[in-house]
Amino acid sequence: MKIAYVLLLLAVGVMSVVLFQAGHQEMKLINFRARMVDSEAETVREEHAIVVLKTEIEQLKQTVLPMNTNILNMRKQKGDTEKLTQDFTQSVKSCNSEKVGAENKKTETEAAIEGLKAGHGEAKQKAALEIQALKQQILDRDNAICVFADTTKDEARSLCGMPQAVK
Repeated sequence: MKIAYVLLLLAVGVMSVVLFQAGHQEMKLINFRARMVDSEAETVREEHAIVVLKTEIEQLKQTVLPMNTNILNMRKQKGDTEKLTQDFTQSVKSCNSEKVGAENKKTETEAAIEGLKAGHGEAKQKAALEIQALKQQILDRDNAICVFADTTKDEARSLCGMPQAVK
């Protein structure tokens, strides 16, 4: 009977250990299931948050897209404006160089005109002197002719500056 008590005690001990293990495992499973439910709930919350963030990102992309096109348009306008500014600067520089050239040409032309005026005055005086000399030569020649001309004829009288004969 001692063996029976020992066996009974041993069986009760093994049974207690098995019951304790089963209870312990059951507690672990309950705790694990609770953590799984919490994890699933957290995962669902995070997925919902991700979906909300994705919609916000899409909305932001929709607002950024027109801004990007505006930025591209503004950059293009800036480039066009810079190009026009450079073109205008080039045209202003060329106009200024043409203006300087025109002013130089004007001063040269004015100097040439002044030179011609001075030369024209001298030429005019020379021409007047030559005309005077030629007139004097003609008068001298006419006077030389008048000495030999027949003063009875009207042509000779008009050439020599004598009054016409009355008829």
